[in-house]
Formats: sequence, structure tokens, C-alpha cells
Amino acid sequence: RINQVAVDRHVRDWQYGGYLQLTQNVGSFLTASAGGRYDRFPVNHKTLFSPRAALTLHLRSNLDLSGSWGRYAQNPPLAFMVTERANADLPPIRAEHYVGGLAFYPGKELKLSIEVNRRTYSDYPVSTQFPFFTMADGGEQYDLYSLLIPYVTGGAGRSTGIELFLQKKLTGRVFGQLSYAYSRTEQRA
Repeated sequence: RINQVAVDRHVRDWQYGGYLQLTQNVGSFLTASAGGRYDRFPVNHKTLFSPRAALTLHLRSNLDLSGSWGRYAQNPPLAFMVTERANADLPPIRAEHYVGGLAFYPGKELKLSIEVNRRTYSDYPVSTQFPFFTMADGGEQYDLYSLLIPYVTGGAGRSTGIELFLQKKLTGRVFGQLSYAYSRTEQRA
């Protein structure tokens, strides 16, 4: 199936947003943060507020247990929204993140941490002509095919993972970071 292609348009777009976060120490054992991001996407006339929250429990002077949650939103790429008129009103893709971690500080300059995370995705664009094809499938392709087909909102996904992190802070002349991450991502159209 080949869609008619006639794209000869000058498109100018912009978006704006703001982020506010408040952090408060509760005694010497707990740090709490709450915040949110406001985004305005004029190209599809969407306005969103995305809240976030985090807690860090200071178990010992060199050991922290943390947890955080947040909602995020991102518009589909502008090229998807303007090359096919049916895509002009696609809403932003949504993600909800949950992260838990443990950080150990064996010295002033060293940090060792482990984090586990879970992300869920919603409002992912799905092709109306190929219902198994989502915008995520076309993300690594550098051809025009995925730009020229109509999409609707309806895809979803999830990701779980773990990250191990080692940091040597700048003290003297030596610093560095080493990280290993593993994740599993699934999606459905």
C-alpha cells in the first residue's frame, strides 16, 4: 500500500515548559522532594502537568535507601505530525517511572549504587494500516516510510531494569564513572 505523498510545507513549531521542585529535610534521616513539570505543545494544542516525588531514607551516615515516582510526557516527533495530516492531533506519549535504589558511600570520594526501575508507557502512536507497527518500531529506521502512514493513539509498553553504578568523585587528579544497566522492554500495538 502506498499513500499519496505531497509534502511541500514550511512548518515552524515551538513548545514551552517549566519545572518546579521543592526539597525538604525531615530531621536527619529523611529527605523528601516533590515537583512537577508544566508543558504546552502548540502544534497539537495540548497542555500537561507531570508530577514527581521522591524520598531518601538515610539509614546510616554512608547508606541511603531511595524511591521515586514521576510522570513524563513527550510529543511525537514533529516530522510524524506534519507529513501525514491524520497525525496532526496525536497526543503526547506518556510514561510513568518508578525507581528504587540503595547507595553506599565507602569514602568521601566513592559512591556505589544499585537501582531497579519500572516504566509504563501509554498513548503510543500505532499505525492504522499496519496495526502491529508502533512509532517505537520506526524509531531506529532512517527512512521515510514510517513518516508517511497515519497513526492513532493506542499503543502501550513497559520496561523493567537494574543499574549498577560506581563513581569516583574528583579529588586530586583522578575521577571517573562506571555503569552497567540491564533492561527488558515490551510493547504492544
